[in-house]
Amino acid sequence: MRLRPVHVSFLLLAVCVAALTVVEWRRRSFDASAAGLVRHLPGENATQLYLDVQALRSAGLLETVAGSKAAQETDYRDFVERVQFDYTQDLDSVLASFQGAKKSFLLRGRFDWDRIRRYAEFRGAKCVNGFCAGETRRPGQYVSYFALAPNVLALAISDNEWGAQVLRDPRDTGGFEPPAHAAWLTVPEGAVSNSDGLPDGLRAFLGAIRGADRATLSLAPRADAFQAELGVSCKSSQQAAEIRANLDKITDLLRKFLARAKQEPNPRDLAGVLSAGRFEQQGTRVHGVWPIEKVFLELLAEGNI
Repeated sequence: MRLRPVHVSFLLLAVCVAALTVVEWRRRSFDASAAGLVRHLPGENATQLYLDVQALRSAGLLETVAGSKAAQETDYRDFVERVQFDYTQDLDSVLASFQGAKKSFLLRGRFDWDRIRRYAEFRGAKCVNGFCAGETRRPGQYVSYFALAPNVLALAISDNEWGAQVLRDPRDTGGFEPPAHAAWLTVPEGAVSNSDGLPDGLRAFLGAIRGADRATLSLAPRADAFQAELGVSCKSSQQAAEIRANLDKITDLLRKFLARAKQEPNPRDLAGVLSAGRFEQQGTRVHGVWPIEKVFLELLAEGNI
């Protein structure tokens, strides 16, 4: 049968409708939760950080965590002015992965994609089919990004001009399940063993969990305060028992040190917070908790701890 122009028109229309249906289905079925987004991040030997900006904003902690310095940066003010995007209002969550010099980010919020594309081209970036890439101020380093979903910006900074491509497809997380908390940080075995540049108290606690497969620290709201929670995945129950014993020993030594110095544990300083830790073991996992007051987080964000 010979195809007439009207048949071709109906065929093209059907193809377009099918394509739009697939796009709409993917948009509606996309999982933009922390558990869904973490599957798009590089996870092997990577330190990952999550911030529920919306929850921090509601708790009055957003400025404490992000600080007002970001709003004072010239590049940030220029970005906000040109694309009309302000993280204090338009950003809902941030999920980041750090692998050496490679950094990946998934930002969930409200974006004006056309303005973002124009801003990228204004800064000298190349944009092809919604994917933008350009050089940073550091030679040999590139920033690239694209819309992973209507409300999710995928961004990468690396030596690969199109590095953000690795964020497009989901992958196996190796059994890692992110905590359902407003903020969390998870580090693999290699990062657990590297404590350079950290305060002495934190270095001691990291030393206590050396050799663990993974350690995850999260922050959860508790009434008028917060609670820091530690989850450690171990290679065996024996290792978990040893790590739990190490954590108990360090905490007890800290309490005795404060007692000898005739000091009451102060929730405003690191020693006071760490001395209040409690730990338990369940099979190959160790769980720890520390009560945290809001003033401690404020002092920590200001660099006064």
